[in-house]
Amino acid sequence: MKTNISKIMFLAIAILILSGVENAFAQTETQDVQKITLEPQRGKGKRDKNIEKTNQTRKPPTGDSVCNVEIKNNTSQFVMIYINNILSGLIGGNTSFKLATNIGRIKVYTRTERQNNDFLYWGPNYFNCGTPQKDGAAFLEINPAKTQ
Repeated sequence: MKTNISKIMFLAIAILILSGVENAFAQTETQDVQKITLEPQRGKGKRDKNIEKTNQTRKPPTGDSVCNVEIKNNTSQFVMIYINNILSGLIGGNTSFKLATNIGRIKVYTRTERQNNDFLYWGPNYFNCGTPQKDGAAFLEINPAKTQ
């Protein structure tokens, strides 16, 4: 009887250890996708208060988990994408753009360039994305200006 209990205890401990090892080597899970719809606003002038001056360039994400951002441009215009105040891409009209960034609080700002220092802009929009244990995901839609 004592041998059976020892075998059962050994088996239980082995299962616990193996389940911990499996979790340590498993890829991170992904959180549910956050869906954000952006409506345009009009701006004028050479200076845009939503763009902070920075000499930084976009770097690949660091760490085990990331925030996967997909932006769908529903307008016919090219739109510049700023992630955390860094120009991270340019997206053509009626196309999508995907990128991975570090987890945490994310700031997304998008804008167009137009004639006579006029521009349309969307945002800035802030959201939390991902955790150290789970990848995050966000889907942003850039909608055109409504005609009246």
